[in-house]
Amino acid sequence: MEEKALKFLEKDELLHIGMIFPIKRKTAQIIYAEEDGVLLKELKSNSYMLSVDDFDLGKRLLELISNKKPFNAYQSFMVNYILEKFNLTKILECFQAVYLRKDPLPLPEAKDLNIEKLSLNHLDLVFEHYNTYVDSDYLKNRIDAGEIYGGFLNETLYGFVGTHEEGSLGILEIFPEYRKRGFGTILESFMINLCLKNGQIPFGQIKTDNIKSLNLQKKLGMEISKGKTYWLF
Repeated sequence: MEEKALKFLEKDELLHIGMIFPIKRKTAQIIYAEEDGVLLKELKSNSYMLSVDDFDLGKRLLELISNKKPFNAYQSFMVNYILEKFNLTKILECFQAVYLRKDPLPLPEAKDLNIEKLSLNHLDLVFEHYNTYVDSDYLKNRIDAGEIYGGFLNETLYGFVGTHEEGSLGILEIFPEYRKRGFGTILESFMINLCLKNGQIPFGQIKTDNIKSLNLQKKLGMEISKGKTYWLF
């Protein structure tokens, strides 16, 4: 099933990188994989992911699973049906951004700049600045897992970045007083390099209306998918 799943998904690697990644890191339970679509459960986040060629197939596959959120759909024609079937209310429409190069990005060498893992002492501050789609428990778990890093200027925290449970880069926030100083570029470059060091393809999902973030991804050499993916909550 893994071979069949990858054959379908790699027809559009940029779009499907969020499904390809958990298959390759062995955190995907593949429920269906044929030449017309893939349904899987990502085991770290407990989220279902679905990409299909047509609505009827998607509808049939959804009968194989129970009510679950979040849900990651890869075709717009499935979105409303999934929302209604599972009583979900929020839609996060995104492009995929993928770093396909092998070379790491440059980082500044300055004594006053440092990046390190955050501790639970920073949880309230992280939640204060990043609470639109996740709750405090989610951020606590990411910090506990060592997956949120803080950027420090002269030992003062100016922002943070991390990875989500399913493997995407994100949780990027620069505090207002430190914006427009290149700190977002520094933190994301650090995470891209960390992924490369770990033998992973760096990728993340960017809201389709977040032009500033999309421009940052392009500046860093990320390739942007033409298609969209939809996180449903």
